Amino acid sequence: MKVGDYFTAHSIVSHTIVALVAAAACWIWFGTQKELAMKQETKKFKIALFKSENVFYHQKSADGFLESFESLKTGSTEICDYTVSSFDPIIIRQVGHALLDDNPDVIVSFGATLSQSVISLVRAKEIKTPIVFVGVSQPVELGFVKSLTSSGNNVTGTATMNEKTTDPFDLLRYLKPDLKSILLPYCSSVMGGRSADAIEQVQSYFKRYNIEVYPLPVESIGNVLKLVAGLISKCDTLMYLEGDMVGDAHTGLARLCQKHRKTFFPLELEAMEGGAALAYGVWPAFTGKVAAQYVGKILYDKVHPSDLPVAFLEDSRKLMINKDHISEQGLNLDPLLIKFLEKSTLYKNDNNEKKISSSVGSGCEFRVS
Repeated sequence: MKVGDYFTAHSIVSHTIVALVAAAACWIWFGTQKELAMKQETKKFKIALFKSENVFYHQKSADGFLESFESLKTGSTEICDYTVSSFDPIIIRQVGHALLDDNPDVIVSFGATLSQSVISLVRAKEIKTPIVFVGVSQPVELGFVKSLTSSGNNVTGTATMNEKTTDPFDLLRYLKPDLKSILLPYCSSVMGGRSADAIEQVQSYFKRYNIEVYPLPVESIGNVLKLVAGLISKCDTLMYLEGDMVGDAHTGLARLCQKHRKTFFPLELEAMEGGAALAYGVWPAFTGKVAAQYVGKILYDKVHPSDLPVAFLEDSRKLMINKDHISEQGLNLDPLLIKFLEKSTLYKNDNNEKKISSSVGSGCEFRVS
């Protein structure tokens, strides 16, 4: 064999080996990618819904979540309910621990109380499970997130009210022009409570119109009805702020108002089910639908919760009027006005004055039930 032939043969063998090695590498790479893709397709995600069985808002929000998420989910996704029977802190922590022991991929917590609890447990265990809270009005003040634009942690969710808005107060004065005094119960504890600033803002607003606001601090849901019953005769209207734990007693509060012929004006639509004559807020199912969109982004698009700003739902608020309880709760609304409001929207004119229009404006929608 000539030297040239030897090098030619050697070159052919070398190229053949290189080609075989490259082919094997490609086969291994494609096989790995296929395996990863199959694992991704077959990965079973677990979503934990942390809610109360006795709170209308939680149930309706969860219904909205499930309806919306059904159109988003891919592959196999298990949705598990972790439901508390009461707001006893011991029961809440027990259910919260059971939830974390099941190692969900995402936690969806409803309301300030349960969100506060599960966030505290996750932080205590130093785990990074994503949490999406639903219907919390003060996530920054409660320490859930650093800001509404970026949480800086594993938490995000939906906020349902701008604490500085005066729209519900304007509406109350419009519908009850003889308003003189308001009893304002609020949870004074950190869990589910209100900041002093929020209460002062309400007092400051009504003071301009010579309307007295009497804050009533409540330490637990167990004594809210007793405290309100002792003072309700001194006021003509009972109101509580959105997201406050006091709202869990809305049915009992509505009965007290009917008994004493006082106007009940909660800033949560769920209280309509409990017998409120008026209510202002976001319909719960909508907050659940927005939360479902966030869970989809976290699970399927791999978006970190800190990159999802808190969804602020201020533009989705409604005023609802319950015709069956108007007279029982000391409201004297003209029947023609009620009929007109059924197809009307409230808006602000150029002088920032509240007006009623038969066309759609930029304010909140009226619904009469």
